[in-house]
Amino acid sequence: MIQQQYTIKRRKGQHLTLIERGKIEAFLKINMPKIQIASEIGISTRTLYREINRGMVKGLLNSDYSTYDAYSAEFAHKKYLEAMKPITILSLGVTLVLSMTSCNKFLDENPYSSLVEPDNASKIEKLLGSAYSTSSIAYLTELSSDNIQDDGVNNPYTNQFCEKAAYWETIVNSDGLYDAPYLIWQNTYNSIAHANEALEDIEALGGDKEELQGIKGEALLARAYGHFCLANLFCLPYDPSSSSTDPGIPYIKKRVVNLQPNYPRGTMAETFEQIAADLEAGIPLLEKYSNYTDKEKKFHFTAASAHAFAARFFLYYQKWTEAIAHADKVLGSDPKLVLRNWKAFYSIPRTDASFALAYYDISNPANLLTVPTYSYYPWLVTGGTAYYNTRFTQSQELTLTETLFAKNIWGTKDPYWFQPFIYTEGNINKTVQPKLPTFPSNSIQTIETPFTTDETLLVRAEAKLHLGSSQYTSAIEDMNLWTTNYLNDGENNSRQKTFTQQEIVAFYSALPIDSEGKASIRKAFNAHFTIASDEENALLQHLLQCRRILTMHEGLRWQDIKRFGIPIYRRLNNGYRYIVQDKLPGRDPRHAIQLPSQATKGAITPNPTTN
Repeated sequence: MIQQQYTIKRRKGQHLTLIERGKIEAFLKINMPKIQIASEIGISTRTLYREINRGMVKGLLNSDYSTYDAYSAEFAHKKYLEAMKPITILSLGVTLVLSMTSCNKFLDENPYSSLVEPDNASKIEKLLGSAYSTSSIAYLTELSSDNIQDDGVNNPYTNQFCEKAAYWETIVNSDGLYDAPYLIWQNTYNSIAHANEALEDIEALGGDKEELQGIKGEALLARAYGHFCLANLFCLPYDPSSSSTDPGIPYIKKRVVNLQPNYPRGTMAETFEQIAADLEAGIPLLEKYSNYTDKEKKFHFTAASAHAFAARFFLYYQKWTEAIAHADKVLGSDPKLVLRNWKAFYSIPRTDASFALAYYDISNPANLLTVPTYSYYPWLVTGGTAYYNTRFTQSQELTLTETLFAKNIWGTKDPYWFQPFIYTEGNINKTVQPKLPTFPSNSIQTIETPFTTDETLLVRAEAKLHLGSSQYTSAIEDMNLWTTNYLNDGENNSRQKTFTQQEIVAFYSALPIDSEGKASIRKAFNAHFTIASDEENALLQHLLQCRRILTMHEGLRWQDIKRFGIPIYRRLNNGYRYIVQDKLPGRDPRHAIQLPSQATKGAITPNPTTN
């Protein structure tokens, strides 16, 4: 159940948007009462029933070709648009709706073809507000990772999307959730289309004008980031030995004017080369030119967030020196000045909502970029008492064996300033680190902070470890700086927060390796890069455990699993203990989430499912 319901004051005569129709579809899928849906959307129940009838379609139930009736937001919106023709669109503010009107096509026609032409810097800036995807990959990747367990088949609070994601199966398109692959694909490519539109408009205005340079830098970064997110989801991790043959994603660098263009996927090598080129072209512009106020800039790529993005990208690209150089730009000469004050959470009201709002606070120097998204993930994370999709969560058992409260080098007893919230009642068994705020007017709208200074610090530490023993001391200093800030003082200020190389190596070397028989924080590595020694392995184990704790619920754990080739043991609650139900090996083709069927047309081929 939703914790609290609100009635939206809707302007008379205001038509439903595609986003609102998507909410209706999703609410119906989870069997929310129709009177409750109407209240959530801000319409009368009579209007809701008319809308449902408008969008009713037949869907295929199973292989025997039986069908079922279901509401389709896409179909309803298409009928609405047909009924409203001809329409003259004059405002740049409707771009999000336009960008989402055709999910059965890989890329739609130019979403700005019917808009007033952006003819100055101010209008292009507004255009760039839609260059950031409203779909997040975090929920899907967190469900795919080892940060969740299966609470058992007797838990009814789940859906097909969660079940398929948790067991690395192809997710069918009928799920209709904002977090589903086809909406991620569609919305991200539409955000890329907006970035390309801005770049072409800049060139049309004379691309060398000074007032356009900062906007150009942002557009290049937004385009690179959109492709980066898609590659992280739908491709295997970058591997120098196979990147020239591993499928990439179509890298779109021009205005899209044709329906279903036949773009080839290319290779991972080509995809990463293009991302690097956009980064290297865009970052110098953002360093020199700034177009936003302090209040606005956290919602756009700036020099700081661009360098944080580049640091993570070059880490994944295995260009360690470049990753460090970009991280240095973010952290400065004294990283303590820009890291999050984790101790401040000790004085924040002890509610998950308060913690989430404090975490994303745009005034916090640790938060480098803020992106509004639509997702059902906050119900799972921030809505601690909500039952939605509680079958697959970070259970209390998982925290005790692998994550927050597992036996670690820093101990086990309440070690964090950012204290997690534990919910165990009925079918609820979840431990959450609230990071995703929800809003009274829209329970599935949230805010993500994809880049933070703390994560960039650990990116730098990992890159240093990859460079070899000469950098170990510096890497450990970075890790110790993070643990010093993140861990609380313990009883009587007795908590050990910093660790020597010898202590780290000794601790992790003594642990059993995670296996089907026994869960452990020490993992088997089948990495896509060389790990030179047992000592380096132990230091990387510590680094990854720090990253796992820091980035809980952010979806980044899945990328670490892919890069390091870490096996996942999906454990199922069988009533009295957790047993291994399934396993994802360390190097598996399912690390590349299967492309949605709407995308696999022409030169865009599905991901292989076997080696």
